[in-house]
Amino acid sequence: MKRRSKVGGGRAKAQGRDASKLKHRSSSEGATRHPSFAAGEHTEVARLTHELNEALEQQSVTSELLGIISSGAAELEPIFRTILKKATGLCDAQIGVIYRWDGDALYLVAAHNVPPAFEEMRRRSPFRPKADTPIGRMIATKKVAHVGDLRKERGYIEKTDNDLVAALELSGLRTLLSVPMLKDGELLGVLPIYRLEVRSFTERQIALVTNFAAQAVIAIENARLLNELRQRTDDLSQRTTDLSEALEQQTATSEVLGIISASPGNLEPVFAAMLEKVVRICDAGFGNVQRWDGATMEYVASHKTPPAFADARQRIVYRPDPELFISRMLRTKSVVQIADAASEKAYIERRNPLNARVV
Repeated sequence: MKRRSKVGGGRAKAQGRDASKLKHRSSSEGATRHPSFAAGEHTEVARLTHELNEALEQQSVTSELLGIISSGAAELEPIFRTILKKATGLCDAQIGVIYRWDGDALYLVAAHNVPPAFEEMRRRSPFRPKADTPIGRMIATKKVAHVGDLRKERGYIEKTDNDLVAALELSGLRTLLSVPMLKDGELLGVLPIYRLEVRSFTERQIALVTNFAAQAVIAIENARLLNELRQRTDDLSQRTTDLSEALEQQTATSEVLGIISASPGNLEPVFAAMLEKVVRICDAGFGNVQRWDGATMEYVASHKTPPAFADARQRIVYRPDPELFISRMLRTKSVVQIADAASEKAYIERRNPLNARVV
């Protein structure tokens, strides 16, 4: 039976121990590195999750706004208020406003969370920012204005810009992000949002507000097109109505002329036809024809006239009161239209019982 070599056995044992130590060290080092790697991985996952949630929220807001715009809303202020609420909320700002630009001045059209005194100042008169102010520079360049601390603006420090000083004192504004609302390079308005503490906006937030400004422009253009369409529709409807009325009048005139031709010397059917057409076309309650002999009026025809009125006129010789509207018509030989005959002085004073009854 062969003996094992002590040397060989010792070497094998040593190698086994070395391998065991190496395995233990590798396991130990792996255990040491693993928590750090896991923490970094967790941080990255959290960052990506936050960005994904932020992107989804922005997409949801954009979809909501476009839905409101495409719903046919022609009133801009509710849409603008929604834009400001979403923009300030997503960008962690406190105050937002939208101005319309007319080429000379800015006019406040919507505000969110604005102190009453500041809003009243802006609504009271047009806003004409000086050229060396942030919004003034933005209007000149048509580029985003981003100011970390408005109180470091020269106009505020030196108190040379009264409007800027008043705005900051009334509202506590500190950080500004103002985005131009552009259509084909033309400035339509301005969308500024503000923070009440000194903290600059991120590039992602600037891009988001720029997108909101673009949606505000879409809303303006959509409202303009809707108003133009409604105006054209109204004009077309009015022209159609006018054409229909003109055609009806021509038809009625032709029919009356036909009756006149068919009834020479007989006025009753002519008057009856005339009154029927006039009452119907003018949407009146009834109508009469009376002949004037220079002193009295003779009742000769009627259409849908109340029986008591017709009977009163047929039984007596009618001399209209000098102050009654019929007398004014006879004197001026002009059309007289009275919105309320009961408001006539001759009726109110009851000087002529007949006038009181017939009016």
